[in-house]
Amino acid sequence: MTEQNSRLNRRSFLKFTAGTGAAASLGMLGVSKAAAAGNKDFAAGKSGRVEQFPYATSLNDINYGDAPSLRPDKVVRTGCAYCNSQCRVIAWVKDGRVVNLYGDPKDEVQDGRLCPKGQSLIQMGYNKYRITKPLKRVGPRGSGQYREISWNQALDEIAKKLIEIRDKYGPETLVIDQTTRQEEEGFGIFERFGELYGTPNVDSGGPQCNDTGKYAMAMRAGKGKFSNGFGFDPLSGQHDLESTKYMLMFGANMAEQRVVVSGHILNKIQRDKGVKMVVIDPIMNPWGMHANEWLGIRPGTDMAFAYGMIHEIIKNDLVDKKFVKEWTLGFNELERFVNNKNYSAEWASKMTGIPAKTIKRIAREYATAEAASLWTNHGVAGHTNATQAFGVMGILVAITGNLGVPGGGALFMNNRGFGFSMPEIKHGEPPKHKGGLLLPGSIADAVLDEQPYAAKAIVNCANWITCRQDSNRMEKAYKSDKLELTVSMAIWPRYHNRFSDYILPDSTGLEKDHIGDRRDDRARGAQAVPGLRHPQLPGQHLVDDHARRR
Repeated sequence: MTEQNSRLNRRSFLKFTAGTGAAASLGMLGVSKAAAAGNKDFAAGKSGRVEQFPYATSLNDINYGDAPSLRPDKVVRTGCAYCNSQCRVIAWVKDGRVVNLYGDPKDEVQDGRLCPKGQSLIQMGYNKYRITKPLKRVGPRGSGQYREISWNQALDEIAKKLIEIRDKYGPETLVIDQTTRQEEEGFGIFERFGELYGTPNVDSGGPQCNDTGKYAMAMRAGKGKFSNGFGFDPLSGQHDLESTKYMLMFGANMAEQRVVVSGHILNKIQRDKGVKMVVIDPIMNPWGMHANEWLGIRPGTDMAFAYGMIHEIIKNDLVDKKFVKEWTLGFNELERFVNNKNYSAEWASKMTGIPAKTIKRIAREYATAEAASLWTNHGVAGHTNATQAFGVMGILVAITGNLGVPGGGALFMNNRGFGFSMPEIKHGEPPKHKGGLLLPGSIADAVLDEQPYAAKAIVNCANWITCRQDSNRMEKAYKSDKLELTVSMAIWPRYHNRFSDYILPDSTGLEKDHIGDRRDDRARGAQAVPGLRHPQLPGQHLVDDHARRR
């Protein structure tokens, strides 16, 4: 790969495609050239920024004309639980029904934006296929034959069977998994239930998602969370990531993964402050098109690139010696390791396909920036060496002193988990279990072959048959008579529900009484829509009344 090709940037890309793309773009938008040129709302100002249409932020912002009856009754401030952007949401309610959702214009990160996933919360809540009553299987597993039962009957029968399984086979034979985004908010509850029951097998979708970053941060820094947040930080009195002077991104297609946050980065950091953004990714994705520089790396070699940077930084004495001395351990061992292995920029170039001089330049730019932020996401987390790669990137952040400073940090975009701590257990000791944690790929073996030990009950929120490896074998395990209890929690039917003994209805994000703490607490204080309760989900705040409307 040549230096020129590896530095393809947004401006050169747009210049290259301008002749053929401009007319097509306007055509797709349904706007003629004349209209676009004449409409002041499309006209760019002196700064080059296209003026946006104003967001509807209050009930008075909408002209209802001759239909005042359509005016909503009230506005509720709530939040979205879909991703770790953790956006604030403004819900408009009419006759006990949510009619529209908006982003919060008072949140400086959102600036009124709400992505399509957040907007789909209405569709989730009012989906006609929603499960609204507990269901008990009456036919063979896989037949999809169920009958409705009461909550009391469902919970009593499930609890009785779980106690029977625990006393007969041991508590470790229960496997609990909650993977889907909407159910993930309750992970702390699942963990405590597993602890009280005595099983170590409480898992989430993290191993298949971005938890490698969390594990790497926990091993390197003692806590598996983001090191920096978005927006104003009252503790430091500064804007946090908005203070960055350099953005280095590995496998993080923010434009499609974190839509609202990416808009904030592009508007407030890259464009307004002129901060350089370097994207390292095998493909020229939408985020790479926005970058000042895109480097097309060979897949799976991000760790080699980071090692090449570390070697160059140490070789040229660009290490933050004060930070390393006061806050790190093992620097001398690191120096000997990279030198003995000869993890130089030239070595990294052979591994990554990026020219050595480019790796050296990026290393110098990153190390000498006043505050540099390093970002990565599932583009790295999906590789077999992901945890090690994240760990090496964490070392890169540490030796340059970019931890604990506004604008610096390791942004591994992992799921941070639920934001509360459970009280200590005071009444007796939980049952003792035998054996270690069952890995996600070994669940079917535990059911069918009882290796490394037997799994007799599964309680989950995820579609394991399609999201775990070897779906045919996983389906066989669900059908097996060796599995004595299967319980699913779901908003609407999914394939694996057909094999469950019981299906319990779950609530959507708008119906929950809490908003998870996965990023920087900007949605703290958000609430569920009050006063709306589904008749079949006691105790849950609801935005759904489809049962009486369909």
